[in-house]
Amino acid sequence: MAMNSEIIEKIEAPRSTSSLIGHQDAVDTMEMAISNNKLPHAWILTGPKGIGKSTFAWHFIKAIHTKGTFKSGAYENVKKTEHIVNQIVAGSHPDCRLIRRNNNTKPPYRLRKDISVEDIRVMTHFFKLTPTLSDWRTVIIDSADDMNQNAQNALLKVLEEPPRKTLIILVCHSINNLLPTVISRCLTLKLRPLSSKQVKDILRELNLNVPNKDLQLLSTLSEGSPGNAINLIETNGLDLYKTLVEIVCNLPLLNENLLHKTADSLSSDSEELSYRTFTDLILWWFSRVIRLSVGKNCNEEAGISSDEMKIVDHISSNDLDILLNAWNRINILLKRADKVNLDRKQVILNIFFELSKAAR
Repeated sequence: MAMNSEIIEKIEAPRSTSSLIGHQDAVDTMEMAISNNKLPHAWILTGPKGIGKSTFAWHFIKAIHTKGTFKSGAYENVKKTEHIVNQIVAGSHPDCRLIRRNNNTKPPYRLRKDISVEDIRVMTHFFKLTPTLSDWRTVIIDSADDMNQNAQNALLKVLEEPPRKTLIILVCHSINNLLPTVISRCLTLKLRPLSSKQVKDILRELNLNVPNKDLQLLSTLSEGSPGNAINLIETNGLDLYKTLVEIVCNLPLLNENLLHKTADSLSSDSEELSYRTFTDLILWWFSRVIRLSVGKNCNEEAGISSDEMKIVDHISSNDLDILLNAWNRINILLKRADKVNLDRKQVILNIFFELSKAAR
């Protein structure tokens, strides 16, 4: 999802970020491995998108190359190692590499759809070099989900016979995208979504001009992912969510005037990002209402509005199968809409008619 320039200017790249918020359990695990001198040659950092896996990886790399302390919070950039950190941030440290999707070397110069075997061969050659400034040679693959099968097979050969003093960190959004043989040769560290407070702290630190009254809602909608929160800001997600709740607040009755106005505004090609944000929010909202209506995950009530709670109270007496079938039909409709390019206005109207029918 593209971000506008105003937001991009306020967000540092993960390798440049000077603070790490959250993930204390994972920090403790890695710090223990360092202190016990039992550092595995390869780690998989897995977890949902946008929760800070890349930031975590770069903080760890800085600690390795500076022989510093790896911890949550601000990175201790002491004077004697400041030049090393600056090299890592600039991408010029000779003992550190980033493997990611690159642009094609021939026209059209577009971002390639995957990480190829050639990219992994570059890493293999790098590992044959003698370290220049550090005891370690380190590589971050971000994201490992982008590796095609040939690339993963090439990586497997490195993992089977890792050179001495080499460290590979695979940033992975879904571990199911990796070959079982790759997973078995790495230590997997699962990073969890951040707390609501931590998400709000990050948003305040980024100074994205979010009103305080909206921070709680934004942190709830993001589900512990600052990346999701930023995407919601960029696509006007907060206003779209408030519109959604206003349309359905009297289920099974719908605010039809607002529904048609919203469907009209999101049906044009220029509003594709907002359309996708809106439909994602509908699915997220309906699944949460279902969970709350059957008494599961009641901790979510901290971020639910009075209008939403009224809906939960209304549909809690409904048959669970009716609600789940409606959720499945909406999912199928959205997938079909993408596949055969259905009229977006009609798709939105049909979704809300399904919600209305399920709430009767």
